[in-house]
Amino acid sequence: MRPSAMAQGTFVLVCLWVLLSAAAMLTGCGAGSSAQSGSPDQGNKSSQTSLLFVADTGNHRVLVYNAPFTTGQIATAVLGQPDSTSNGKPSSSTATTMGSGYNYEGPPYLGTVFLSAPTSLATDSAGNLYVADPGACRVLQFKPPFTTGMAASLAIGPASGVTNLTTNACWSGSAGEPYGVAVDSADNLWISDSLGSRVLKFSAPITAGESPTVALGQPSTSANLGCNHTWAENTVSAATLCWPAHLAFDPAGNLWVADNQNNRVLMYAKADLAISGAAASVELGQPAATAFSSNTHGVDASSLYYPAGIAFDPAGNLFVADSGNSRVLMYAKADLVTNGAAASLQVGDMYPWWQHNPIGLSFDSSGRLFISDTLVSRTLVFTPPFVTGMSATVVFGQPDFWSIAPNNGGVGAVSQNLPFAVATY
Repeated sequence: MRPSAMAQGTFVLVCLWVLLSAAAMLTGCGAGSSAQSGSPDQGNKSSQTSLLFVADTGNHRVLVYNAPFTTGQIATAVLGQPDSTSNGKPSSSTATTMGSGYNYEGPPYLGTVFLSAPTSLATDSAGNLYVADPGACRVLQFKPPFTTGMAASLAIGPASGVTNLTTNACWSGSAGEPYGVAVDSADNLWISDSLGSRVLKFSAPITAGESPTVALGQPSTSANLGCNHTWAENTVSAATLCWPAHLAFDPAGNLWVADNQNNRVLMYAKADLAISGAAASVELGQPAATAFSSNTHGVDASSLYYPAGIAFDPAGNLFVADSGNSRVLMYAKADLVTNGAAASLQVGDMYPWWQHNPIGLSFDSSGRLFISDTLVSRTLVFTPPFVTGMSATVVFGQPDFWSIAPNNGGVGAVSQNLPFAVATY
């Protein structure tokens, strides 16, 4: 399912206005994860955060930062480009590039042509990094130690063996591409095939070009029946998805999916994750009275509008990047068993809405929240305890909290351009 031409056009105009305004104010104009970024369900993952990864989408690269984290920090490694000052889109897929293929058009508040570049990140228990590269229809794996310009070790895509690192064909029988990635406690890889309106499981140990074993949102791994199964019917249910975005696992091993175009977040119970076409057990963002059958949007504590990033803090509370409403919401752990539960607080002041678009979320081992504030080309850090209206303590990608230009000061190891995701290890 693709969004309407009107919705796409509106979003593009907003992005152009923001970028042109930023260029006039400053200089330069270019264009997250836990289990989407550092979920507690990470097996033997290190208890002390040492690395931060940022999907610097507009620059077709992933930035790697070493702890401790400070404002204006220089990235220690760049993946997807040969050096820290390059940001070109590659003409073909290779083991060292990201963002080749066609200009991928995402739905409102998740970007347009910029989604030909990396969109989501996840780490496994060994510290391997997985990068969703939707323009090339693949997820890349990078093994530590991370160095600038290094080659990916393998790719999950349509081809097997080493050839899958040089192809940009989509999965057989699928019109979709990977958008979100997550790793569960057994190191199985989960990928949201957003245009296929499904979430796919790839079983550990991960090998080049392997086939999925489970599909959610569709009746089988070979089915690709579109948004909510068929766009013509647009039947919303507990077993359907419409453009799923980021993914995260909670401490109990349940899978949570940001069902972006249905304006909701769904929970699939751990016991059901071996069953293709399984129904979700809990739904947030829609009224309890119409649970699993509506997809309206709103701006109150019980509503969502194009949710994107999701992540769990160390206490098991769920945070959601409510991108269409330019806010990040927290749902208390005790409320995550209730359909239509209300959020407990809002993190960050994302006003005015046309300049802020939180998409990626991640937590580190100390409970700090990392947010990719996409439209203003920066990554923010919030330190607990969390309260509504609190301020960020650290910013990456900009020299201060007031600058908003993409690639401020030029493309380099301190700049960012439309970051879409964050992850920690």
